Amino acid sequence: MIKFENIFKSYNGKVGCMCGCVGRYSVPTHTTLEAVAKADGWQSADDSNVSDRRVKLAVTKINQVLAMSEEERADNNVRLFEDDAYVSVEIGARNTTVYLK
Repeated sequence: MIKFENIFKSYNGKVGCMCGCVGRYSVPTHTTLEAVAKADGWQSADDSNVSDRRVKLAVTKINQVLAMSEEERADNNVRLFEDDAYVSVEIGARNTTVYLK
């Protein structure tokens, strides 16, 4: 299971481009905007992106999918992608991704 404290930032939006044009990146208060800018290579976030609530919602959604069996994911049209840097789920036409510290 993913812990809120281990999240660097999150994304929620439509499946497809993840540049921010069809979704929103959110930054928890324990991640600085300077750290996000350094990781992204440009000033990609501002105060409007800071929201523990939005990040916690993303973590909850990801954890719900992680608790599902592969059969449940298939039955519900849920796709799960994981690696060391992020965990991402696609449910229908929506994507939720959490980026790990």
